[in-house]
Amino acid sequence: MVRILVIILFLSVFFVCCNKTNSPNPDTYLFDFNFNAENTYISTLSTDSISIPYGYLMDEYIYDLQPSQTSNIYFSNGVFPDTLVVSCGNYNYITNPTTVVKIWFSHTSLENGLYTYSKDSANNDFSIYIFSNMIFDTTFSNYSHLVSRDLIASPFYSYQYPYNVVSAQIKIDNYCTSSPEIRFALTTVSGDLIRGSYIGELESFKLKSSSADCD
Repeated sequence: MVRILVIILFLSVFFVCCNKTNSPNPDTYLFDFNFNAENTYISTLSTDSISIPYGYLMDEYIYDLQPSQTSNIYFSNGVFPDTLVVSCGNYNYITNPTTVVKIWFSHTSLENGLYTYSKDSANNDFSIYIFSNMIFDTTFSNYSHLVSRDLIASPFYSYQYPYNVVSAQIKIDNYCTSSPEIRFALTTVSGDLIRGSYIGELESFKLKSSSADCD
């Protein structure tokens, strides 16, 4: 009897996790997600295809020793530790990245479906940042200091910088499996269309930062 109850409970959790799916109307799609860019992102303003071979899930954000649950996703060509410590521009990456795609969700849990961002909306599902050409000073033995980086995309602010995101969407499939498929597309003020995707395991990590005075 106990074994039967355990099996029923497992199947119930599996069903909730893998079939709790948003089914958006096709009219809600702002972008064509049928593109070939596995573990890369591509900009229409550049002919380069930027590799993002590693996917990470931030399950906890620790700010000034106050932890909070999150479900934020990072894609990168750098290698993250279990806890990424950020302090005054110093990072403890295992391998320093040259590019990072940061997706911060307003939800503390994710599921299959379509997520949308608009510069004109006060209630967005996520915000997205893309950095490239990241350069670090590795003088310090335990940390690398971020010297410079190029901002490719960021949420829309009061000033219309070319990299500000006008609209964006993320499509998540197979999230409750070992190889979720996450596709993203966005347009910027400059008219750039950036599309990318990641298919593979998301390795969990925690982000720890502080409001310490860096002067």
